[in-house]
Amino acid sequence: MSTPKTGCCIICAAVTKTRCSSCAKAGIDIFFCSPAHQKLLRPLHRFFCGPGKTNPFKWPALSRAESRHAIDNLDTPPGPHAKGRSCRASTITEHLRDEAGLPTYCHVSQILHATEPTHVQGRQVEMTAVNIRIAKYRLVRSNTAEADLSTLPSLVPPLTYFTQVADIFGVFDLSADWLRGLLHRLSPVSLLVRQASIPSFNQSEAAHLLLLSAHDQLSAFVEKEVKPSHPEEAKRFARELKDLAAEEVLFGATRARGRRNRPCDPFEPEVVSVLHTRCLRTSLLAARDLATTALDAVLTLLEEDRLFHHDNSSRRPAMATQTTGVCLVCGKETKNRCSACAKAGIDLFFCSPEHQKLVWFGHKLVCGENAFPLVLPLLSDDKLDDALRNLDKPTLAAHLGSNEATARFFSLAEQYLREPRPEIEALFRHVSLSSPQHAEVRDRQTQIILHYARLACPRGTRRSPRDDLLSAWTRHYSRLAGRGTLPELMDATQEQASLAHRFICLLALSHVVATCSPDDLPVLRDLVGTCIRVLIRFAEAHFGPTVLDEHFYRPSGTSMDTGAAARGS
Repeated sequence: MSTPKTGCCIICAAVTKTRCSSCAKAGIDIFFCSPAHQKLLRPLHRFFCGPGKTNPFKWPALSRAESRHAIDNLDTPPGPHAKGRSCRASTITEHLRDEAGLPTYCHVSQILHATEPTHVQGRQVEMTAVNIRIAKYRLVRSNTAEADLSTLPSLVPPLTYFTQVADIFGVFDLSADWLRGLLHRLSPVSLLVRQASIPSFNQSEAAHLLLLSAHDQLSAFVEKEVKPSHPEEAKRFARELKDLAAEEVLFGATRARGRRNRPCDPFEPEVVSVLHTRCLRTSLLAARDLATTALDAVLTLLEEDRLFHHDNSSRRPAMATQTTGVCLVCGKETKNRCSACAKAGIDLFFCSPEHQKLVWFGHKLVCGENAFPLVLPLLSDDKLDDALRNLDKPTLAAHLGSNEATARFFSLAEQYLREPRPEIEALFRHVSLSSPQHAEVRDRQTQIILHYARLACPRGTRRSPRDDLLSAWTRHYSRLAGRGTLPELMDATQEQASLAHRFICLLALSHVVATCSPDDLPVLRDLVGTCIRVLIRFAEAHFGPTVLDEHFYRPSGTSMDTGAAARGS
């Protein structure tokens, strides 16, 4: 096991003694200067972290959701924008046949062999998973208009985009000793390029500045480790890196001028030639010198957790390192936090075990590994029946973020899922616990389907407090998303996820009030009012003073009636 005393943070190049302990056990030293930077890379690094993953570097098997998507779209033709080297294959079938060399008759079996948790070990199966992800990226690319190419990397998961970037660098046919180090340094570049493509100025600008440092480290590694033994490969890597550097400089200049969306993908050859010419005219080295001060400022902001949320005016410690916070139930300042959620990278405080237990039946649904990114559980059998039975019933669409007064649940699902009724019903069944091979709960598409399935589930049945809470939260989320406060939950920042956790705790507390004894009712009702005020203060501090205007007003008879009074107090 290698044991250097210090090394450079793989994100920002700061000298540090802190390394990834799991990778160290595998004999690889990956340094992170802070927990914030380690968590920044976690969505991608977790696939290549620890023994059996990082040394040797192994590409992960397909998730069940990836496998199902591939099988369902084997013969799906490309969209109208298929061109460039990221869209060489017409269909997934043709990609597997022409580029992976797999006969057509074995495509489905090979995909299943490459699917976790029962995937077959071996290089051929590993490369099947790689080729499926590349084909998926190309399919998305072929359906992305030129005007939207600036956001293309954010339209696919981090692992899918990293696989595509690795393919552009041509690493899959290599077996050199330095390949592992190259891929580990390429991963933060890929992730930050993807982050920079998110249509949010704060997130993309921060990612762009961090990208400069990650790019420099990768360039230095190629020069030092690759060039002596493989000069031709080093020359090719340098060319790809120069193309990417041109994209970085133009990206920063475009943001500075206030332009919002550039129609380009950093790995499209048509774009690269133009960008490279502009880069030579503006001097890349000068641009990086100018960015040094800005990069230092960004790293300071990141430590203060002001970088990736909406309110950049406040100064407070990073959520991952807060020493104190306010109890989600009563608002009392405390040092006690949910330890399981803290491990997931989000600080949720409870002043006492009693208050945590009070809302536990709701909080446990999104506690621990489900806390951040926020992941909601699959449908129960009862809720699946409710969702299928209620598809043709009307809903008050204004409560769901729609401009229409009323709409059928099926109309809403059809509008956003873009599938016919039989397929929507099949999707609902696939995201339920009743399905013998149900969907992967942490898949983005699964969470979207769950949202529309729960919209069709009635509230207030009392048959299952768990299901009632999830249905209630789905309606809250729809209103918040309709106003632009929350994105898809898998993309939520720490503050956005924390707002969702506060709503879920409030809904759990409201259920406790609805089922408590008459003797406990006055105290618990006051506690609900306090909980709402705590939630509102948090929302106003992070998302603006009007973000929850009229949000707590409900028709009479619901469990949230106390909200109106609390809002006015």
